[in-house]
Amino acid sequence: LTSGSKLLHHVIDRVIPILSEHNIHVKKKIEEELPIFVDEEKVIRALTNIVVNAIRHAEENILIHAYSEQKKTIISIEDDGPGVDEELMPHIFHRFIKGKDGETGLGLAIARAIIEQSDGKITVSCSPKLGGAKFTITFPVQQMSVKS
Repeated sequence: LTSGSKLLHHVIDRVIPILSEHNIHVKKKIEEELPIFVDEEKVIRALTNIVVNAIRHAEENILIHAYSEQKKTIISIEDDGPGVDEELMPHIFHRFIKGKDGETGLGLAIARAIIEQSDGKITVSCSPKLGGAKFTITFPVQQMSVKS
């Protein structure tokens, strides 16, 4: 059991140099109590891949929102860049598929694999707030069984 907010704070700490280098501002709206059962290091790697991707495509702003809703922990990462082409959306998580200005085409495929191994789900859409891409990751909040 770990905290989704703790994982996101680790991710943000890791990407601070890249944020500074690209002059990108991060707005965070992260609930403190976000229990998830995942391999911390792997999920930090997946989230870092997604955030670095957002930094690469953002003009100047990224929004990270994490909250719980209906027994799920939901993390969304949005940017104000050009977004993902409609035709590319169904394929963006496949290996070697690169969006405009993408690098290897592996970061999002790796992120998806880790998230799905953790019983999570990742989707991409257009950001209604910022106009760029919006990646939404959902993890079920499993109930801890108490043994007496």
